Amino acid sequence: MGKNKRLIISAINIFEGGPLSILNDLVENLRSLQNIVIILLVHDKNLIKGSLPKNIFVVEYSQSRKSYFLRLYYEYVHFYFLSRKVSPTHWLSLHDSSPFVDCLNQFVYCHNPVVFRDLKLKDIYFSFSVSIQTLLYRFIYAINLNRNKKIIVQQHWFKSKFALLYKLDLDKIIVALPNYSLKNEYTNKIVKSSKYTFFYPSIPRLFKNFEVVCEAAKIVRERGYTDFEVRITLNGTENKYSNWVKKKYQSISNVIFLGKISRENVFKNYGACDTLIFASSLETWGLPLSEFKEFNKPILSANEPYAKETIGDYDNVSFFSTNNAEELSKLMISVMDNDLHKFDGNVYPYKDEEVVLGWEKLLEILLSY
Repeated sequence: MGKNKRLIISAINIFEGGPLSILNDLVENLRSLQNIVIILLVHDKNLIKGSLPKNIFVVEYSQSRKSYFLRLYYEYVHFYFLSRKVSPTHWLSLHDSSPFVDCLNQFVYCHNPVVFRDLKLKDIYFSFSVSIQTLLYRFIYAINLNRNKKIIVQQHWFKSKFALLYKLDLDKIIVALPNYSLKNEYTNKIVKSSKYTFFYPSIPRLFKNFEVVCEAAKIVRERGYTDFEVRITLNGTENKYSNWVKKKYQSISNVIFLGKISRENVFKNYGACDTLIFASSLETWGLPLSEFKEFNKPILSANEPYAKETIGDYDNVSFFSTNNAEELSKLMISVMDNDLHKFDGNVYPYKDEEVVLGWEKLLEILLSY
């Protein structure tokens, strides 16, 4: 990819979930790039797995998540002076914002879909700060957006809406599918629970719709089904929203509040459960949908554009109307009752040439500039 190239990757706001998986997947692909100096700007050095080759340097910004104003300072003031000092040939921002930097080849990875979400009163009640962030994000996305040579997104629905919102040429936006390392020691190690088990792994945020899943479990129980459990990854201590969900549904013994669990335990639960539920109303990917396909077991998913792109070609999936607990409960009963449950199935709606698969190919494109 040529000598004398210097790539800075800013990821100071990444610390959990899908974005962290993206960061570590990128780092794995960076290890093979020998003739280029790479500088990673991160919130916490411990987020980077394993040792790195000598041409990759990690700079920690431990204060970056203490306040939103501090992050804005880094993005639009500090990084400019850093770029003047380091003189990068390429700059890739991994978390939505396009920093003000002195760099000819600038790129941004956009993966936060909040700009497409309509705020409701309950959003403000459960998290005022997140509501403010949602309102600001449309403006933050716009800052310096046209300084980028390319804008990277994960799905076509996001590309179309983003281009329309910011009046961008579609050719400026790359759809890059994540190429996660999904094979895990638990993929072929199916350990059945004694009860029929549903599993919903996600971070407790309002648009993740944990209450819809719990309400569906309540309806299933009211209809006489007791030999099942629904495992969800919150315990009520994470935030105001999770506390509300726990208080409202803790009397439903079929709902198991796991709290935050390790990636290893997520895969153990994939192996132990019978069916995955994914109820989120808004995602730019939805990693559990990709991971769980490796187990070739049933998926009950919210009927949203992101889900159909993420799931791709898969027979064992049925969709329910987002926020409709009654509809979800009927699907839950159907998959428990009937081995001949008729799945909706899904087919990936785009051609291979319309996407870039994985970081290796994407880095080749970006570093060709």
